[in-house]
Amino acid sequence: MAPRRLAALLLGACLWAGPVSAQRGGPVVIDSPAWKDLMAQPAMLGDLPAFHAADLIEAWGRPEEAEVLRRSLLLHHLRRAAGESPPTPATLGEVWQGSGAQPTPLEALAQAQQQALNHALAATADASPLPPDRAAEGWKAAGSGAWQRPGRVALALVVSNRSPWPLALLGLQRRQEGPGGVVLDCTPVTRVARLDAQQAARWSCEGAGSAATIRADAAARWVSTALASAGLVREMVRTLGDRPPLDLKAFVQRNESCIRQGTCPAVAAAAASRAAQRPRLSAEERYAAQRESEIKSEQQRRRRERLQNWIVVAYALGGLLLHLLVARAAGRIVATMVTLAIGPAIAVWMFFEYGIGSGWGALGMLILLGGLCVVGLPLAVAYNFIHKRFFAGL
Repeated sequence: MAPRRLAALLLGACLWAGPVSAQRGGPVVIDSPAWKDLMAQPAMLGDLPAFHAADLIEAWGRPEEAEVLRRSLLLHHLRRAAGESPPTPATLGEVWQGSGAQPTPLEALAQAQQQALNHALAATADASPLPPDRAAEGWKAAGSGAWQRPGRVALALVVSNRSPWPLALLGLQRRQEGPGGVVLDCTPVTRVARLDAQQAARWSCEGAGSAATIRADAAARWVSTALASAGLVREMVRTLGDRPPLDLKAFVQRNESCIRQGTCPAVAAAAASRAAQRPRLSAEERYAAQRESEIKSEQQRRRRERLQNWIVVAYALGGLLLHLLVARAAGRIVATMVTLAIGPAIAVWMFFEYGIGSGWGALGMLILLGGLCVVGLPLAVAYNFIHKRFFAGL
């Protein structure tokens, strides 16, 4: 079973696993405990945004808000794939706040998709022999990777994704620059329209023209018609993979009651009164809110980096102090054993507290845990040297 289909089934099972009594009371109330709990969840799951959150909001009876979040997450992903470096939101709440509760225009998504395709995709001629089914349809080889038949031309290409982020290549077209401006519709040979980071796949591009006007190595740009409607936005998200986290079922069960969702009659009436008093933001105010959210995200990222640096310094100095105290009380051998054990102990605690995760985040966590397990060795050598050089006679 395909991973994306398995993820969709898992998400559906999680959403329907518990009672739906909260749904009967109406849509989830914004700023309710359940909503706040969801907004506090991480905005990224590995190398993809947490697209499953939009499906959950829709299951909670708010399809418009779900579309707002889905488009905002997709725009962030496309901007990164296009080579930009937008501030990475830490939580879904930051994404929601930056959207101004208004959906990203389809034109902005289409432009971001266009930039991502032309930044990330590279194509070379596929020199594979002409498939028998093509020959039966009257196609003939017309050069390296080119086929033709009366009035039609096709290119066999190996398309690679040079971006560190996955791409969904739906509605893909190849438009050759220069005289003629030949437009070719492209489809994957393997029928899989997603390209992971640094992955290559065989594609076939076909359109009106002749082999004399088309070449695999000619200057061309990529165009996508995949974001012309809200339904196509959903299809692109599903192609990318809206996989849910493993603890989604527990999350849904924790927030399924009308008390958590604010849908009990008295709670819902108070929430409706607050919503009626909440002013609507203009386009300028939404843009200012989005910029403020991005600035806050960048400030939080810098604070996290500074905190991580101080943690490293505190670990080194605290370990030295502990080593010296233990060496004075129980000897250098015991102190060395304690120093060697601190790193693995922290690694075990982090493993059970935070888990491994998935995607690139899992790789980073494994590297961190491995480093903690071995960092005690050079520290023990350094601490023993400092103890022998400066404190042995005390």
